[in-house]
Amino acid sequence: AEPAPVAKRARDPSKIQYACRMCRTILFDEDDLEDPPHSKASHSFSRRKHDKSAGRSGSASQCESKFLSGALDWMGDTSAFEGKLHCPKCDFKVGLWKWAGSQCSCGTWVTPAIQIPNGKVDELNAAKTAQVAASSTTPIVSTITAGLVVQPTMIPRSID
Repeated sequence: AEPAPVAKRARDPSKIQYACRMCRTILFDEDDLEDPPHSKASHSFSRRKHDKSAGRSGSASQCESKFLSGALDWMGDTSAFEGKLHCPKCDFKVGLWKWAGSQCSCGTWVTPAIQIPNGKVDELNAAKTAQVAASSTTPIVSTITAGLVVQPTMIPRSID
């Protein structure tokens, strides 16, 4: 049986939305995040996580994942105990779910966990959307020197 088609999410510039890092398909927005957000823990359940974060000057207190409040249509069947989340368009792995919970990088245990690492999605907000739209309508001017295309930021300065 073929899976049912997933409805596309429209771009809403008034909300922060999150898109697949590979194909830019909008996966969820700020309304889908856990509410209230989990509080950052001052401890870690795993010695390995504590040792790893010690050398990065405070990165353990920063959350490196987004946690969703519930399953979304594009996730498919989430009735299993745990599983991986893939982008509905390009099949890129964007996260995981574990109904028993998962530990955030800040040390807090989040239950149930629908976890999307920040590195797997791009955050889209009104300012970035306007910036992307402005840059895409502006033509990129290149300089051709001896058969090589040199981007404007790469043009060497002449020394007088």
